[in-house]
Amino acid sequence: MDNITIRIIKREQEFKNILKEVKKKKNRKKYQYDHFIAIFDGDIDYNDREHSLNNRCKAIESLAQDSQVKIMISNRCWENWIALHFEKFNRFTEPGTIFPIPNYEKNKPWYHNNFATLYEKTDTAIENSQWLRKMKYQDMQFNQDIKQNPNYKDKQEISTVLSMNPVTYVDLLILLLRKVNSE
Repeated sequence: MDNITIRIIKREQEFKNILKEVKKKKNRKKYQYDHFIAIFDGDIDYNDREHSLNNRCKAIESLAQDSQVKIMISNRCWENWIALHFEKFNRFTEPGTIFPIPNYEKNKPWYHNNFATLYEKTDTAIENSQWLRKMKYQDMQFNQDIKQNPNYKDKQEISTVLSMNPVTYVDLLILLLRKVNSE
């Protein structure tokens, strides 16, 4: 994937600032891009669910207004996506959840040491992600194609997706990256 650059940005405002800067310099070769993608953890605080859900919906809806930004969600957290590399994981997650990820540690060395395994199991994770969405969509009576991203400009759809725990759309990002890389 020589033509793909990935930056991890942990704060919404930092993402917005970078997006604004890139758009200013859009015509310069150095800053040309085809896709801007934001992956959100759901991170809903179930002790203050309504307030937390409302804040997360606003942040996602705000970024989704920009037609050049694609939104992907991994709810409740990134580890749901990682777990799907190893099994069909469909358990409610919250802080302290033990994930079925061998020897998992939330740090860079773990990812470096396990990159090859994750890469080899990416097709399994994609299949398991689609299976998981199918299960969650049936449970929530959410009429959406499991191979499509929801409409993140619609607060109700955002709220529905954030109410599914666990669910992830990171597989759609991987499929997009594969497509871009093959072009």
